[in-house]
Amino acid sequence: MVKIFFSTDIYFQVKFWNHFDTAGPKTNNNVEGWNLKLKKYVRAASPEFGKLMKTIRSEENSAAVKYNKAKNELSKPKPPQPFDASKMAVINLLENMLLKGDINITLFHSRISIIFEFCKSPAASSDSNDNSDESDYISDSEEEDDNEEYEEDDEEDCNLEANLYNMSFNEKNTSPVFTTKDTVLICSALPFTFDFSATDADGDDLVYSFYNAFSGGGPTTNPSNCTTCTSPDPSAAPPYIPVNYINGYTPSFPLGSLVTINSTTGIISGIAPNLGVGANSIFAITVLVSEFRGNVKIGEHFKDLQIRIGDCQKTVALLNPKPTTCDGFTVSFENNAINNPPPTYLWIFGDPASGSLDTSRIATPSHDYTLAGAGNYKVKLYLNLAEPCGDSAEMIVKVYPGWRPAFEVLGQCKNTPIQFNDLSQHDYGTINKWTWHFGDPSSGANDSSHLKNPTHIFATSGIYNVTLLVESDKGCATLLPKQVQVKDKPAFEVFPKDTLICKIDDLQISVTGTGSVVWSPNYNINNVNSPTPIVSPDVTTTYTATFTDAFGCTGSDVVKINVVDKVTQGNNYDTTICTGDAATLRLFSNALYYTWQPNDGSLNSTTIKNPTATPTVTTDYI
Repeated sequence: MVKIFFSTDIYFQVKFWNHFDTAGPKTNNNVEGWNLKLKKYVRAASPEFGKLMKTIRSEENSAAVKYNKAKNELSKPKPPQPFDASKMAVINLLENMLLKGDINITLFHSRISIIFEFCKSPAASSDSNDNSDESDYISDSEEEDDNEEYEEDDEEDCNLEANLYNMSFNEKNTSPVFTTKDTVLICSALPFTFDFSATDADGDDLVYSFYNAFSGGGPTTNPSNCTTCTSPDPSAAPPYIPVNYINGYTPSFPLGSLVTINSTTGIISGIAPNLGVGANSIFAITVLVSEFRGNVKIGEHFKDLQIRIGDCQKTVALLNPKPTTCDGFTVSFENNAINNPPPTYLWIFGDPASGSLDTSRIATPSHDYTLAGAGNYKVKLYLNLAEPCGDSAEMIVKVYPGWRPAFEVLGQCKNTPIQFNDLSQHDYGTINKWTWHFGDPSSGANDSSHLKNPTHIFATSGIYNVTLLVESDKGCATLLPKQVQVKDKPAFEVFPKDTLICKIDDLQISVTGTGSVVWSPNYNINNVNSPTPIVSPDVTTTYTATFTDAFGCTGSDVVKINVVDKVTQGNNYDTTICTGDAATLRLFSNALYYTWQPNDGSLNSTTIKNPTATPTVTTDYI
């Protein structure tokens, strides 16, 4: 569109858009120029197009009459009015909204008419809405008295405040209010988050962005030690001057490229500029909040903020995830961050039922959740609460005591299945996961299992390190280790090993162990499948016990029974020793059990076949 502003040397100023006063070739019909221009802005046919063109024709002709009268000094002009730059800004805004599709052509024209002060008397409005052509409208306007025309203009309500009010759909608007404080301290080269959001009483949509900061306001008159004074006081009136950014900082990145603002929430976050050792600098940033109502931008508001960036060591709060507490109701806590400067602590254990015990201000507290019972609790840690370089962290603590993990091993032999059984018990939740490792890499994929009660076959004997990781749906988990000895044969014993009986005697032999046994030979034995049979051999006999455990592991052992007619014994010598010397008593006998006399302490044993004697006097040993 072409904007023509009338010269002030004719004491008449009005804004309208066409070229009827343009020197050189032009169209015969002024409206034709409008058509050409509007086609560049209106991308599709609009039902309001004809109505708009008719209105434009009326308004343009009326303005042309006024322009010609003023130019030819046909009437006394009104005093010159100063050019209002704010109106021009609104016009530019409306053009952009039309191009973006935020408003339609009818709404665009109505708002432009207000800005250009096309405020007509009822008669003029009637002319603009009838079916008369362009020449009829001009004739009617020429018949008006000049004085009446200016008097009518004086009565028009065309002030800018009323125009802007009408442009907001006859709705009042309240500016957003920023809630942030005016000064902030952050730490050099460290992450930070700051809330620079605003609230809007009208519920308008707010969009945030960084904006150019300004200098000005005048010198301060407050004393340097005043901490509550307004500075500067008094402040100078606007306009203020945009500040010059240096060292790579810009209005869009006032704290560097690592700091951004969320356009929806107004949250400023990122990593503060690294200003080095001893840093203590003030950065001025400005945030612009734009108001939108019904996808139409209706206003802007901005606020500046001074951020001091210092060389401070930031206190860090870090709570590493804690496994479920499964062995009691008491939980211990500590800050897991290292190399912290000494902070102040505030722990909140998420257990209101414990009353004043729900908080602690020591570094490594513990809390008893017995009163609250089993459950999940949110624990919070605040370091240097309400101080500039403080920090906080939180975690979920799960308290589910009554966890008793265990497992057993049944079986013992190589090349036979060995049974592994989970014996774990619990008071809360369900055990739902098992991970077994049998310590037998040579078995390949069979070296592990996720069954509750698996079996495993070991190919060779030896000691294996078996582990079970057992877990519940409440988060309880325990890794249980156990050494398992795998044998070549089952664990059992026979008794006696070797013995002697007389032909007329009976003898009970036995086997101990968990399993079954078969005795052989089946000779003078009352039950070959009994673990404690009675045998009565009349000749020397060796009985073999074949033992099998519950898992098929088999082994054997023997009992040799020497059968004699009678027991013989004796010795063929006496001996002489010096006081303090010892002598071995040598007995020739086929007996099994012995008892020596006297039992005066001079024998090292009274129940063995050949004891050692150390008498102090001459002694007969029987």
